[in-house]
Amino acid sequence: MDAHCHLADHKLDEGLEVWLKEASALGITYFIQGGVGPEDWNIQLEISRKYPGRIFPCFGVHPWFVAKNPRESCLAAFEELKTKIKDSVGVGELGLDFSKKIAESSYDLQRELFKMQLRFAREKNLPLVLHIVHAHSEALAILREIGVPEAGGIVHSFSGDASQAKHYTGLGLSLSLGGSVLSRLEKLKQIMVATSLDQIVVETDAPDQTPQDPVVSPQGERPAINPPLTLIRVAEEVSKIKGVDFTNVLEQSKCNLIKIFGLSI
Repeated sequence: MDAHCHLADHKLDEGLEVWLKEASALGITYFIQGGVGPEDWNIQLEISRKYPGRIFPCFGVHPWFVAKNPRESCLAAFEELKTKIKDSVGVGELGLDFSKKIAESSYDLQRELFKMQLRFAREKNLPLVLHIVHAHSEALAILREIGVPEAGGIVHSFSGDASQAKHYTGLGLSLSLGGSVLSRLEKLKQIMVATSLDQIVVETDAPDQTPQDPVVSPQGERPAINPPLTLIRVAEEVSKIKGVDFTNVLEQSKCNLIKIFGLSI
């Protein structure tokens, strides 16, 4: 099970069926989505109906959506989210992105939408799909202030350190590891020492975040679309550190996700 990807991304418009066949050939059968905004949610629904029981929609007002839109549009998206959440397995992506490519002028609005969605998720007891980039300390402070739903959730494409990993898992959240960890193996080792497999899930974030990895990118050039192989590669590296078979990592990740998102498969 891919813990996080974006099959509604327009990059996959012409190649989704091929991508899913490639994934299936590797034993990757199930996919949990990350939500961006209203247009994305609608496409997710169409895809999930085309592939029932395999693709699980997730709706949230993404920090990037917040950074690109005026407050009125973001509040309208949040209101729409509340009406469509019945079709979603969780709330997300929500969170904070303070990276250089994001306008600092959006930070206050990001905080506002993060808190609104977090309160909503708490009210409905829906799991979270968190997008936190260069903002772990502030995100953790907000999560402590408002609280995490009993259902928990995942920190998508976790990029923090071992200490931050402990703080997230201490709040009842799981860490979702993607291809980026393949270029930061020393940091991955530190995180793995601090984290048990029942608090870890693996993802691709397809079609984005193709890792610089000799197996995934044997020619040294990153593919335009992050391939299903990335999920296997992340599991392999985690398994080496933990001293277990990589299939155990994949199976534990799947079990963790079924529990977090309350899936019936």
